[in-house]
Amino acid sequence: MRNKIYLISLFTAFLFGSCVKNLDINPEQNIDASVALENAEDIRSALIGTYAILHGGALYGTNLNLVPELMGSEDYCQWRGTFQSFRQIMNKGMYVDNAEASRTWIAAYRAINVSNNIIANLNKVEDEDLRKEFEGEAKFLRGAMYFELIRLYAKPWDNTGTNDGAGVPLILTASNDETTASVKKGRDNINAVYTQILNDLKDAEKNLPESFDGSERFRATTYTAKAFLVRVYLQQSKFAEALALANEIIESKVFRLNPAIAATFSNKFTNETIMELYNNDQNNAGESNDGLTTFYASLSGIGRSDIRILAPFTDKYEATDERLTELTYEGVGRRSGSTQCGKWKAYGQKYSCN
Repeated sequence: MRNKIYLISLFTAFLFGSCVKNLDINPEQNIDASVALENAEDIRSALIGTYAILHGGALYGTNLNLVPELMGSEDYCQWRGTFQSFRQIMNKGMYVDNAEASRTWIAAYRAINVSNNIIANLNKVEDEDLRKEFEGEAKFLRGAMYFELIRLYAKPWDNTGTNDGAGVPLILTASNDETTASVKKGRDNINAVYTQILNDLKDAEKNLPESFDGSERFRATTYTAKAFLVRVYLQQSKFAEALALANEIIESKVFRLNPAIAATFSNKFTNETIMELYNNDQNNAGESNDGLTTFYASLSGIGRSDIRILAPFTDKYEATDERLTELTYEGVGRRSGSTQCGKWKAYGQKYSCN
């Protein structure tokens, strides 16, 4: 079977040979998705590969967890690492060339572009039920990324306003360009972006299955779409809608709280988490790499302790509160003695999205 090249791993193929003319070729920075995505198996592979983009350091593997914390209260945590891009975020003084702002934007639109290409080629999936499932998953991935983008790169939703301010570019058509068309299109308004997010997540909720088994348990389900919709409704102060959907998830009896609070972070695929993305030791190994464990941990041979937890935050908890006793600890590795977040202690650890 010939190897197929998917949009999620675009690269230039160089031809080597004795003839000079074979080397004198124009570089190709894109491929035609209509050729790469030929059947249901191709589309399934592209969907699964999109999760690899999501768990990278630019998205859930680091920035979609770390950046909002640094943008939050100055009394909660402190960046003390050497990366100036994170220091700028903590100091609320970002320059136009901030690396975290650009790489998160690029990675999110890269995932959106793959989703758009999948949607554009769904006609090649003969089985109607499978086609709807793939459509739901692609729309979930697109809707989730737009939700993260609008919260990071635009003003917050104003429940009393028109929300006609600048949001982010809505790219809903397929592109073969790896850099995507987001740099060529103006920003749509905030209301339009939220409308698209809701449409995508509602379609995903309707078409996604209740579960995936075995090695594909990381894939989004109808409950994942419901959970993201709850977050969107909360962002919009639509509390009745958020309550109704949250109750649907609880009353399904599919999920339940873990006996130990730390188990949600230290164990994979527990009964409490609705969606999980995780790295193995090879994805995120060593103290020089990206990753939440790299930045948060201070253990023997693990972590750089670039983030420390501050006293005004820990003082909010009673001494016996498990959120204090189980999810914070005194560092014993790099920069020992400071208070560290206890969520991420191993390099090959999952990063929950919900």
